[in-house]
Amino acid sequence: YDEYYLSRPFNHVIIDNFFTPEVADKLSEEFPDYNDPTINNLNNPLENKRSNNHWDRFPPCTYRAFMEFGNDRMMSSMRVFAQTDQLMLDYGLNGGGWHMHGRGGKLNMHKDYSIRPKLGKERRINIIIYMTPDWQEEWGGGLEVWDHYEDGTPKNLAKTIENKFNR
Repeated sequence: YDEYYLSRPFNHVIIDNFFTPEVADKLSEEFPDYNDPTINNLNNPLENKRSNNHWDRFPPCTYRAFMEFGNDRMMSSMRVFAQTDQLMLDYGLNGGGWHMHGRGGKLNMHKDYSIRPKLGKERRINIIIYMTPDWQEEWGGGLEVWDHYEDGTPKNLAKTIENKFNR
């Protein structure tokens, strides 16, 4: 990896060039058109985006990439980071899969659920990989990490992780 660092206060790891360049390019090419009618349309007060978490709709490279997250080497690394040997991949992709935002898209500040609804298992790791090769910094869209008060309400913006292809 070209860049790898751990920032304990925010409990995140940022990895640039996560996939090899060839795989990253192929994954980007496999993303469906934003207006593809088979993709879920989510438009409510919290979000305006498109998503797909149906394995049967993923093209070959995308399918394999998701499956690689469950291999022994990847799971071993994630178990170390999560500090548990009980970590397992969410093959149901609850809240996972492809997520796309068009012009004017949004995903308001929120706290992800902590317990997987169907399995009752604790959610320990989120993996977000930006796959838009020509993203312009002035468009925004970075992941914001917020400090919060004891009751869980947001306090102040602690860090923004910029949207960068294959990060």
